[in-house]
Amino acid sequence: MRVRPAAAQSGFTLIEIMITVAVATLALVAGLETFATADRLATDSRLHLRAAAEYRNAHAALGAPLKSADIDTLAGFDATGIATEPRFRQVLGLDGEDVDLGPELGLAFRGYSGVSHDVPGMGALEVGDIVLHIDGEPDEVLVRNAVRGSFQVRQEGRALVLRLATVYG
Repeated sequence: MRVRPAAAQSGFTLIEIMITVAVATLALVAGLETFATADRLATDSRLHLRAAAEYRNAHAALGAPLKSADIDTLAGFDATGIATEPRFRQVLGLDGEDVDLGPELGLAFRGYSGVSHDVPGMGALEVGDIVLHIDGEPDEVLVRNAVRGSFQVRQEGRALVLRLATVYG
């Protein structure tokens, strides 16, 4: 039986195997980092989309009763035209030359007892609901997780402009 010299034997050397394992490990790590980055970006995108939808829904919920507010019944506005608890009556229709008005409506912040959200860079923010009142009585929650002090209705001529901040929750 004839023995081949060591250099002529088939197979891989230890150095070749170590280099291959190192290159494969680097490729695996790069792939995992790419996956983690893509997952983080997808999560951020979902959060931004949900926050934008909540923002649109909040403004739609608050804007609905205000759109039909009778300008002559607006109350709760300070000298600069800003109200944090506006009151008004909605126009329900016209009866000849008379305007048919509904009951007095109001919008007000109602805080959650002892609940706050810690927002990076802003600290702890107290949150609550914006509640629709009918004839002074709470009736319906229009917006949840509103930040205390962020809800304002500003009168600009015959237009009403909303300002509101909410936290994702």
